[in-house]
Amino acid sequence: MGPTILALVEFRDLLLAPRGKTRWSKPGRRWRDEVVAKDRQWAHSVSVAVGRFIPMSAPAGEVATSRFVLTQEAVREAISSLTGLVTHETFPLYLYLRRRAVTLNRFTDLQPEWSGEIHDWLDMPGGPPEKPYYRPFRSRGKSPDPLWVKDHLVGSYGISSLRENPLYTENDEFRLPVHRSGEPDPHPFRTQVLRQGPVPAWSVAAFLFRNNEFVSSTDEPPGWSELLEIFKGHFEWTQEEQDTLFLWDYPTSTVCFEEWQQ
Repeated sequence: MGPTILALVEFRDLLLAPRGKTRWSKPGRRWRDEVVAKDRQWAHSVSVAVGRFIPMSAPAGEVATSRFVLTQEAVREAISSLTGLVTHETFPLYLYLRRRAVTLNRFTDLQPEWSGEIHDWLDMPGGPPEKPYYRPFRSRGKSPDPLWVKDHLVGSYGISSLRENPLYTENDEFRLPVHRSGEPDPHPFRTQVLRQGPVPAWSVAAFLFRNNEFVSSTDEPPGWSELLEIFKGHFEWTQEEQDTLFLWDYPTSTVCFEEWQQ
């Protein structure tokens, strides 16, 4: 049995920046060990930034003893995996609305907060000018340029931009499809958004949680299975959603976590 993850702490940013350059991205954030991606226009790096504490449920008596972060290799491989798939650009919106459904305990009138979690997921310092958001999902082409998005999420994902897309909106409000039972219905998204079929859950989780510190109950590093449990709990995926939208295998040869050395 693996360690118990007691909390997530938003702690660092994965940066993308031109090859061979080292620079400050924002006050208080500095480059760390650059990881060159020879086959891409941009190289991956990690910087440090203090964020907010996100408590999680834990068994009685469990005490936080160690802190871990995802390895650079894990995040880099996750991004490479995602950009190699044919996935519609609205997938981050679906993830965000599903998370909003958890927060609001409903699947209608989801009221996006564009400066909230979706901003945190996509914000990637070090990109091209005036394009602060990095979205590793594309439905066509292989150029890296469309992966970078301008600082206007409502322009990409607002109701007027979606033109009353029945996947996301109805009567000028955001909502998600549900079965008659009230449970979320993932099949429309599987057909129209995940065009190559289910996506690797480990890739999505590693990308979304790349800025998080994981507080553990033991000194034993967590693994992919612990990360995937966090992913399931964060979105409260139903079994039908898990089976329809995601693949649950993970790369056993890639180290998932490393101890955080502040």
